[in-house]
Amino acid sequence: MKTALPKIILGGMGVNISDWFLARILAMLGQIGIVSGVALDRVMARILQLGGEEARIIIEVLKDFPFPKVAEKIVNKYHNKPHATVQRCTLNPSRESIELIVCANWVWITLAKRDHLGREHGGKVGINYLTKIGPPLPYAVYGAMLARANIITMGAGIPRSTPGIIEAYLKGETATNNIPIVGGKDLEMSFNPCEFFDTKTRILERPKFFPIVSGHTLAMYLVKKLAGKIDCIVIENESAGGHNSPPRNGKNYGEEDKVDIEKIRKLDIPFYLAGSYAHPGKLLEAENLGASGVQIGTALACCAQSGMMASLRDKVCRSIFNGKQVVTTDMVASPTGYPFQVAEVDGTVSDDTTYSNRTRTCIHGVLETLYMVSPDGNELGHRCPSGPINTFHSRGGKIEDAAGKKCLCAGLLETAGLKIEGEESESPIITLGKDLSTVRRLMRNEYSTYSAEDVVRYVLAS
Repeated sequence: MKTALPKIILGGMGVNISDWFLARILAMLGQIGIVSGVALDRVMARILQLGGEEARIIIEVLKDFPFPKVAEKIVNKYHNKPHATVQRCTLNPSRESIELIVCANWVWITLAKRDHLGREHGGKVGINYLTKIGPPLPYAVYGAMLARANIITMGAGIPRSTPGIIEAYLKGETATNNIPIVGGKDLEMSFNPCEFFDTKTRILERPKFFPIVSGHTLAMYLVKKLAGKIDCIVIENESAGGHNSPPRNGKNYGEEDKVDIEKIRKLDIPFYLAGSYAHPGKLLEAENLGASGVQIGTALACCAQSGMMASLRDKVCRSIFNGKQVVTTDMVASPTGYPFQVAEVDGTVSDDTTYSNRTRTCIHGVLETLYMVSPDGNELGHRCPSGPINTFHSRGGKIEDAAGKKCLCAGLLETAGLKIEGEESESPIITLGKDLSTVRRLMRNEYSTYSAEDVVRYVLAS
């Protein structure tokens, strides 16, 4: 007999919008709490640099990190030191970069799995990664598994390597991740945690793997062709926030983009539906189609406990309450090449004036593309269409490919309030789904807030 899954899974939103605190709340409410795993090395370093209560919480939980000297080194480098450098994770990352990635993923899962008194609450906690962000993945997955993550979700591409990475760590073996190279063959990144940390094999628990897809064709491919087990599938339609799959005709979403649920059911594995499902009636509809439940993002991104900067969240919520908020599917904004849902908000890069007056920059390089520089395959380069156009062009990029690109790495960090005064920065960028009605319904007036518990209670109402 199959064990029933919770009815709600939290979307792994933005950069730290689905933070450990929001994931903890969802898990303690009996649902699945998912933290965003995007750039957690930079997120944790920023919080330590900024100091304050959340930094104190991180330092406290780091007392339990399995490699104490690593934790001590990280705290000493970043705590209350706003100008300490966070190294980029490249194809050949430094030991310092690897340690920070492993540690940050461990911290976010561990905090989400504990209550405010530091006790294990027993709820289900997972983490979401983007396939497009390849280099940090082996280290991030190990950190999450070290903290006993229950679930790994993954979208924005075809996660071919992830099940194999999980299985390798369970066996105490070396994990490999394939990294696509423009103009060349895929390269392999390898990581053996036992050798790296000079320790014996640790007994790890297997997290369930939930790939995020937009259609039945990819779902069938993953289930039938991928090495390793697929435990559940999250099916997002084009109204879901964040990155979406491109429309099949390359221009507009239509009938050909609809998911054939009957084909999904025939795969005989659990699935969740996502994209405008934050309603009790839509939950019932999803269950009648055979789904275990629904994924919720926007309504929780706008709740009082999300990781979004409070001033931005309040501004967006007022706009939603007054019926003025617009969310646009921007086909070119993301350097990944995937469509990206952008909330149009004054003072963010969705605003034409703000965008045109910005200085194009690539601060973090999280979404850079790797390319082959030399024909003999001996030299690799990196470029980002959201950065300075001259730099992008000098590295082989086409100028027209840079038009309309927005720096998601820095913009999403800004949205989470993780800005260091005086450093090179970007204006915020906010992503939401197209359905804003639940946010409006849960607000009493344009200045009111609501909780994550309010969202869960509303969606589960019969």
